[in-house]
Amino acid sequence: MAEQTLTVRNASGGGQPPSTPAAADAGGEGGFGIYKWGRGYWVRVLSAIAVGMLFLAGAGWAWRNLATINLPAKGYTVEVAVPADAKIATGSAATFVKLIDNKDFPVGSGVVETFTPSPDGKRATVTVGQFKAEGDGVMRDARRMDVGAGDTVVRANIQRETNAINKIPIFNPTYLQGSVAGLIMLSGLVLIYTFVGRRPSSVDFLIATDEEMRKVNWSTRKTIINSTLVVISATFLIAGFIFVWDTILKKALMDWIVRF
Repeated sequence: MAEQTLTVRNASGGGQPPSTPAAADAGGEGGFGIYKWGRGYWVRVLSAIAVGMLFLAGAGWAWRNLATINLPAKGYTVEVAVPADAKIATGSAATFVKLIDNKDFPVGSGVVETFTPSPDGKRATVTVGQFKAEGDGVMRDARRMDVGAGDTVVRANIQRETNAINKIPIFNPTYLQGSVAGLIMLSGLVLIYTFVGRRPSSVDFLIATDEEMRKVNWSTRKTIINSTLVVISATFLIAGFIFVWDTILKKALMDWIVRF
């Protein structure tokens, strides 16, 4: 008895990965619940990559811009010039003033949390917490720090450098940057999974697009090269024609103007 061989062709079309056993068992769904697994493969993959790049760019934009956000301050570090052998105890109350026409105007007050003198004893780095502004005063306007009261007050001039006063934010801005950027990327993943992998209407559209793309009669390499050469040649010919006539007309016009 002659044997008959039955050849089964892949109905999903060439260039697509074969369906997995999971797809057959789940009625068209593959791994991770992907709708119509293996159909419209390249269009779906490229669509996911394009959308993913957009969300990745958005996450990068958010990361860069959130780095400059002005978070509330929980304290300040201040570079000051201190009198010789001056000692400022932690927990001391500090008053900050600005000078206008050699007159003192209060900016705010706080509590000294740390006092770190320099090796030569002429400068120190002071960490101030619990800062309370006086009226509309802002810390960056302060030019002197007064610690103590009465005869024991220590007057320390704040250095003139632009980074002499640094704000200590209530939390590290990196946490905010990472949270927002991560949320944007997570939203992108959910969107891609929903519209490229799970939602029947959008998946069927991508599959139909893939099938139509397979019907396109793509030009050969030789045809593309010849067409490109024709376009370049025509461009130079038209440019030369316009240049010649522009030169002739300009000369004729100038001669006519000179005569009159």
